[in-house]
Amino acid sequence: MSPYFGSADYTGKPIAGLSGTAMRKVILMLLLAIVSSSASAEWVYFGTSVVRDDVVMAFVNQSTIKRNGKKVTMWILYDAKTPRKFEDSTYLSSMGQDEYDCETGQSRNLAVLLYSENRGHGSVVSKSSAPSTNWDPAPPDSMGGHLLKYACTKK
Repeated sequence: MSPYFGSADYTGKPIAGLSGTAMRKVILMLLLAIVSSSASAEWVYFGTSVVRDDVVMAFVNQSTIKRNGKKVTMWILYDAKTPRKFEDSTYLSSMGQDEYDCETGQSRNLAVLLYSENRGHGSVVSKSSAPSTNWDPAPPDSMGGHLLKYACTKK
């Protein structure tokens, strides 16, 4: 039995005196830790930009990148350093599903959620699942341009 996957080391003796049941509990706890850490690791830091005099950090969820011909969709999370205003509320983060047209270099919002706290936590301040009918250009040296290039080149 492999020393990495079984309850015995290379000599065949129990590791650190753990019984089979105890070892199974340890393995289960390790697997749960790995699964929970991978769930929180879905958002990967992408970059920082200044938007309307505020520092905004962008994160992408790589597992949400979906290609359909020359178009790609991806979920993005933006965190602001200071609260932003929306109608009568304030929010610190926005999570949105964007669609990128890799052929024309344009993007549009498909869905947006605004949250009262960073990293998509707190209460939902606003939500919209109505896709934008307008496609916006994504200039190459902008955050939108970098996100488009990332989404369109990701396999």
